[in-house]
Amino acid sequence: MQNRTYTVNVKRRGRVYYAYYMDQGARKVESLRTRDKDVAERKAEAIRRRINGPNETGDITLREYLPTYLNLRKLNNKGKGARSEAIITSHFERAVFPMLGDRPLATITEADVAAWIQSRIDAPVYRDGEPQQRACQTVTNEGTYLFALLRMAHKKGLIPDDPIGDLSLPEDEIADEWADVQKKRLSVDDLNALYANAKKYRHVWILAANTGLRRQELLNITKRDIDFAARELTVRSTPERPTKSGRSRMVPINDAAIRAIKVIGDWRRYQVVRDRGGDVANTKWHREPYLLKQVDKSTLSRAFKTDAARAKLTPRATLHWLRHTFCSAYVNAPGNLIQNAQAILGHSSLSVTQQYIHNRSQDLHAGVNNLSF
Repeated sequence: MQNRTYTVNVKRRGRVYYAYYMDQGARKVESLRTRDKDVAERKAEAIRRRINGPNETGDITLREYLPTYLNLRKLNNKGKGARSEAIITSHFERAVFPMLGDRPLATITEADVAAWIQSRIDAPVYRDGEPQQRACQTVTNEGTYLFALLRMAHKKGLIPDDPIGDLSLPEDEIADEWADVQKKRLSVDDLNALYANAKKYRHVWILAANTGLRRQELLNITKRDIDFAARELTVRSTPERPTKSGRSRMVPINDAAIRAIKVIGDWRRYQVVRDRGGDVANTKWHREPYLLKQVDKSTLSRAFKTDAARAKLTPRATLHWLRHTFCSAYVNAPGNLIQNAQAILGHSSLSVTQQYIHNRSQDLHAGVNNLSF
């Protein structure tokens, strides 16, 4: 039976870094006595080799190295804006481990990674029992973390030859017109057509277009997060339902979003029962904590595709395009500061928000003409 491989987690406490690990069944905490992150990583690697044996490094598999990669990734990001470890782990469990999980890191080559990319592209996706072509963006999302892990392992000497080399992910081959976020948005006519042809989720699309919420953020909305009096909505990230940014934020809501929320949660029936002195405990608004109950991300995406096809929108349109539509409209509206847009949208960097700015010639001339020295 193969011996268990122990990992060493590095965390900063106060001014110095500490190593957390298991040794002979006992949990150990050891001060690394350094404020430098790189020095702490080298000392942690020495501890790992000590507790696992001198020959372990060449035998560690990709599956066994994943916890170390996640810890180093959290250290590099300083815990800010990092995606949940559960989301990254799910990518590896679903897409990477079946083919490369039990391979020793030292034996993974560029040809192996290229074969994995091609296998993911060729593997069909079954929707409603029908095989469909896997989206390039899906393979790119899965491959991004694999590339980062392999590069880190190569940098630390666990893989002798660069396993990435000149390889690129499928996203690099997408035409520039579809890589531009400014072109991934819907016009007013497109939105009206979508609303007119939508059935069950019409008001969900209205809510998404008027708030710019991501798919998981829509699913995370609870009744206690909604404040009609203050006209605002609190977006929360929980360990059970992590969002992309991993942080909570406040989002203002307009009249269209408020009406959509009330329709989705059956607010009117709750008001009638309450005003008549009835039992509000059996109403949908009072009974169900989440605004969208018994709905997952795949269900929302499929429903949007169905409604978009019925409205004769471009086949490339996805639910996330509603967020792009809101971002573009808010950023380019007169008087809106880009810093406010970043806070509302939950972007980790201002450069992400700047992608939605449309520089029009007449606006540039008008700005200069207003100056006089």
